[in-house]
Amino acid sequence: MTATGHDLLSYRGKILSLITIDGVKDWIAKRVGFQCAYDLVGFTTDRKPRYRCIYVLNESSEAFVLVTTRVGKNGAEVRLFNIWPGLFRHHDEFGDGRRLCFDREFGLTFIP
Repeated sequence: MTATGHDLLSYRGKILSLITIDGVKDWIAKRVGFQCAYDLVGFTTDRKPRYRCIYVLNESSEAFVLVTTRVGKNGAEVRLFNIWPGLFRHHDEFGDGRRLCFDREFGLTFIP
């Protein structure tokens, strides 16, 4: 089961701002400093871990959750990633340059 709704839109007790991949591309083009965090939010029905991506601006510490580019009738949806290939591919292209490291419970840490 994967977290839904309000659980996906809050981080460390605060409601998150939203960002699309186009917004992240813009930050990268403008050399805006940020760090990524990937939160384990649940598992698929076949027990594959699912993660959401949180971007935190270095300058202001404001946190954003990555959402879909297309907005449906219920608004934008939080993008969720499986470890392979989704999360690895996303981090390689749109991450902060740190290496990913997983533990046995699928928790994730970064290596500078």
